Amino acid sequence: MRPAHDLAELDRATVEHNPAILPVPLYLDMRNLPTWNDNRIPELEEMLQAMTSKAGFSDISIAGILSAVHQGHVLLIFDGFDEKAAHLTDAQSVELLRNIRQAVPVGTKGKLLLTCRTHYFLNR
Repeated sequence: MRPAHDLAELDRATVEHNPAILPVPLYLDMRNLPTWNDNRIPELEEMLQAMTSKAGFSDISIAGILSAVHQGHVLLIFDGFDEKAAHLTDAQSVELLRNIRQAVPVGTKGKLLLTCRTHYFLNR
């Protein structure tokens, strides 16, 4: 596993010489996403900062992570969407999903994986 400070600074020469290299997965446990006091849904950068800090990577650059995601070098794994969304209104859940989706804008090579129990969406 790579140290946190290397995630956003992948070896460009390796990537350029081997375009088939797989992205580095970055696991984000949504249970570590705090509830904001004002009941608002945090912006993507706030979510990433909170979850990476809680995972022990407080020195990692969020802008660097997002840049690496957009280039296809890092795969974001948001685990447990249903566990967080279960405590939100439908409108807040939609906003949370929209904010997460901003990590991979159209036209980038970015990818993300969102895990959720199937019953969450079947019951909505």
